[in-house]
Amino acid sequence: PQLRGGGGRAIPAAPAGGGGGPRPPPTPEGGTLSWELTSPPFGDDGGLVPFILAWGSTVHPSTTTVQGLSLVSFAATHPHPEHVNRMLHALGTSLPIKHGPEPRLEARLGGPAGETVLHS
Repeated sequence: PQLRGGGGRAIPAAPAGGGGGPRPPPTPEGGTLSWELTSPPFGDDGGLVPFILAWGSTVHPSTTTVQGLSLVSFAATHPHPEHVNRMLHALGTSLPIKHGPEPRLEARLGGPAGETVLHS
């Protein structure tokens, strides 16, 4: 498994009754997820600035999915961490970013079998 950074252009989910375009995934209960998605207007962040996802009236999937993993830590490296931190601050968020040779994400996950680390 590998982490992926970045985002995508805003794509409204297709209505459950038909229509073209991408279809939202079904929930385990047979319902339908819907969301609005936008990507950051930056581009020189190396994929470290997150896309914005609004669930709207849909119940957040984390409340109905299988439990078992937890996010222990989430961090990044970038050749210009202060630049990325300014972009994150403009979005009202933060992320521990260390200086490194290239943009990279790191997520440490904990679960029943112990911890694992995923990198971008």
